[in-house]
Amino acid sequence: MTIQGQSRRNRGSQVGRKPSKRPDNPSLPRSERGFTLVEIMVALVIFGAVMGALYNVFNRTQRAQSFGRDLSESQQNARAAADAMAADLRAAGYGIDPTSAVAIEVASDYRITFRRDANRNGVIDTGELITYFMDPTLTDPMVSDTDNPADCVLRKVVSSGGNATAAPSAGAGEVIAYGITQRVSGGTGWSAPLFTYRDAAGTNLMGGSNDPAGSDWGHTVQDSVLGKPAGGANTIQIESIVLNVVSETARKNPQSGQYRRTSVSVRVSGTGTGTGTGTGTGTGTGTGLPAFEPPIHINTVNVLTLALADLDEVDPDEGSATTLDDQHDLDIVLGTKAGASNNLDVWWNGQPGKYQAGTRNYDSVPNYRGGASYDVYGLAVGAVNSGS
Repeated sequence: MTIQGQSRRNRGSQVGRKPSKRPDNPSLPRSERGFTLVEIMVALVIFGAVMGALYNVFNRTQRAQSFGRDLSESQQNARAAADAMAADLRAAGYGIDPTSAVAIEVASDYRITFRRDANRNGVIDTGELITYFMDPTLTDPMVSDTDNPADCVLRKVVSSGGNATAAPSAGAGEVIAYGITQRVSGGTGWSAPLFTYRDAAGTNLMGGSNDPAGSDWGHTVQDSVLGKPAGGANTIQIESIVLNVVSETARKNPQSGQYRRTSVSVRVSGTGTGTGTGTGTGTGTGTGLPAFEPPIHINTVNVLTLALADLDEVDPDEGSATTLDDQHDLDIVLGTKAGASNNLDVWWNGQPGKYQAGTRNYDSVPNYRGGASYDVYGLAVGAVNSGS
């Protein structure tokens, strides 16, 4: 009896006990557990380090690409400037009379002024006196927003009613190139001359006086070396002009911390600035064309094709004052756009008898002209061995 009662009390005690919400085993599987604060902090540190490294790579890549664009633009500016100036300088002195005008009016380190009679009317008209110069204004809108404090603008100004001498001045004329610095490595100002003038022996002809428009444009060549005064005893001594365009990037190289420099040099010779007076008559005994046989002038506006060939022409067709047939020489055949007439021209070579009293290999006008209703884009040549 006693045992049974104790059993009921035990059972009652168990029945009245508040059940626990925690399982008998307090440990949970890892898949069901959360992260501790330490684990979260470690993860955040690793994530931040990875993102920082990725951002650094991205930023360096972006800066390298931006600098690459700057470098390409700087190189293009230098090449474009050199090409533009060289093209104009090759025509310096064209068509002028050396007894009344000089080809180059001013030749300085950072400025050149020259003449050319573009329309060949014998007069230097408005627009035929040209100046290339470095604009010393560092606040020019073209370069004021760049990071490079040495950026300058190369300009071109031509003579006009308000500027008959094509004098250089800040902001004048048209912009040829920007980002031009003309400084050597480590320099703070212009130290690499834009123009260098040399004689036939290669000697630098630069003088010690400043440019007549101001010291901004450096030293200048003496007037006597330029052949001034025109028609006097002095003759121009400049045989060639060396252009040296130095440009720099607008921003620094992200690796070296320096502005990347580009230098483009062009040597211009045969600019019509030779030392001849134009008064010689020539003897015709040299290796060039004699005075009585100037080259044939062909208007190329409508020219489509041209051929040099041995047409093996007979004398009556060839036209020279000889009785020699079956000649072997080079004749000229020219095809042009369609027209009412004369869009096929032939110049016979007049050897050995020559034309015009035995003085010229070719006539100044074609020996044969033919018309066609179509453009002559191609020429086929052969032997002209009959009178037909």
